[in-house]
Amino acid sequence: MRLKSMKMPRLGEVFLYCVFLLIGCLASLLSISIGRGTRGEVVKVNSINELIEMVKRDEEYTIQLTLEGCIYCEALDFAEHDYLLNHNITLYEYEVPAERREEERDFLENIFGEPLSFPSIYRTKDGRVFQKLEMGSDTAGFESAMDRWIADGVVSLA
Repeated sequence: MRLKSMKMPRLGEVFLYCVFLLIGCLASLLSISIGRGTRGEVVKVNSINELIEMVKRDEEYTIQLTLEGCIYCEALDFAEHDYLLNHNITLYEYEVPAERREEERDFLENIFGEPLSFPSIYRTKDGRVFQKLEMGSDTAGFESAMDRWIADGVVSLA
């Protein structure tokens, strides 16, 4: 039985292979450095008192307000799931009951502004909102809107 001789790759093919391999490695490193490549999460905030305590702390939080029974909030949940698979961000979600108590309504409007729209995502620190992302019914562009929002840094709402 005679062995077929193996064809040696040409120098140009080897060079291209190395370039593509290098680009792939660099893209992977870059995506990890900007928060991609690690799974994010949604942490449920169970009560208005828990939300009040979070907002008062000296720490920075990304808080998402959703409304019980809101179809746009449910659609955002699906878009968010895909986004969080590759973005290392923690969203603290508080679902506002459809029947809000007066104390709860006053707190939400005082901290997050009036009128409230659902769903909305806020960044808070020291008891105040310093950045807001309103999603409304457009969840199709969630990933690009969220990337821009995070990259923009502090945006004054005043």
